[in-house]
Amino acid sequence: MYFGKAHFDHEVYDRDMPQYGYDMDDKVPTTTIERPGRSGDGTRGKWSLEDEELYMSRLARREQMLRARANSGGKRYCCGKLDKSGCGSCVFFGCTALVATVALLFTFILGPMLAQGMLDEGAVDVESVIFLGVNETACAGSAANICLDAMVAFNVQNPSFLGVKLDEFTVSVYHEGSKFASIGMPDMSLDTGENSVNETVLIVVTDLAAFDRLGSVVVNEPSVAITAKAAGLEGKSWWISLKDLEFDREISIGGFNGFQDYQPRLLNANFRPGQSTIDHAVYLGTLQFLNPTNFTILDLGSFAASLYFNGEQVGGMLTESSMGVRSRSFTDVTAVASFATTGASAQLALALAKNLVDGKDVTVTIKGYETSNAVWTNIVESVDVSMLMAAR
Repeated sequence: MYFGKAHFDHEVYDRDMPQYGYDMDDKVPTTTIERPGRSGDGTRGKWSLEDEELYMSRLARREQMLRARANSGGKRYCCGKLDKSGCGSCVFFGCTALVATVALLFTFILGPMLAQGMLDEGAVDVESVIFLGVNETACAGSAANICLDAMVAFNVQNPSFLGVKLDEFTVSVYHEGSKFASIGMPDMSLDTGENSVNETVLIVVTDLAAFDRLGSVVVNEPSVAITAKAAGLEGKSWWISLKDLEFDREISIGGFNGFQDYQPRLLNANFRPGQSTIDHAVYLGTLQFLNPTNFTILDLGSFAASLYFNGEQVGGMLTESSMGVRSRSFTDVTAVASFATTGASAQLALALAKNLVDGKDVTVTIKGYETSNAVWTNIVESVDVSMLMAAR
């Protein structure tokens, strides 16, 4: 039985690792293992079997803990609770749990919430709408009134830090609470910040009367508000699948404002004696007007209108061919104007003659009543504007 040092490795630990203490604060059994006391004469007392077993178990425990400390460099981590290996495992599993929690939050809560917030709050500005023409094939056999092919360009602001890719969807368009059309939109990607979207779409007019009312407002007002709605939108953002998103926004579009910003005018008028009669004088002239809106109609048809002076009809006008109207541009169109040679037309002729002397403006009122493109006929009927025939 060994009754000397606490353990035969004690000298080794004491020599090679003097920096390690052996007190209870280190959570390692102390160097001095308690042994049976000595008798009063200094002789060593006898150990019982239980004392010997306790002594040996303490030595084994001490050796195990010191070797584990030596293998880990002797340092303690995680607030002194774990060795390097144990602390590393703890940190790894903790970070893994944190990442998994964040991923779950984004997948089921934050991701869909941010995507919906983008649809609710991101600015939508319509840059241009170009009506290409009627698509008779798309609406063949359907209950839709009209199908129009159009190119739309608009900007969408995505204020979130998540890019969103939306699958194709259908937008319902309303004016004053009445749905008048639906627009099929292809899939689109909306990155963080401003996004420019240019797409060719199919506009299905489902309520022609409501569509005509909207057209009348566009002609006569400086701006008009429409509402665009879409439900059940699906898409993806990063790894997150998005479902049941909704879009419900009011969008403002510019109008002609009754052509008040730039008065239509007859730039020139050439008398056509071969087409004139005793009752009617025919002129071939150039009509100019400004389209301040972002709408382009490539084929408005041949435009027909009545001409009024001082509240009385004095003649009529018909564009020589089908006309197109470009957005934010002047349109010059050749038109044939016919004036009666009697009645109120005599007053108009007198006013035109006086213009040569006093330079006062002479205007007539144009009231549209027909166009060769039936899609736009009812909208043309809302045209009731003043046209400048002679100016200072």
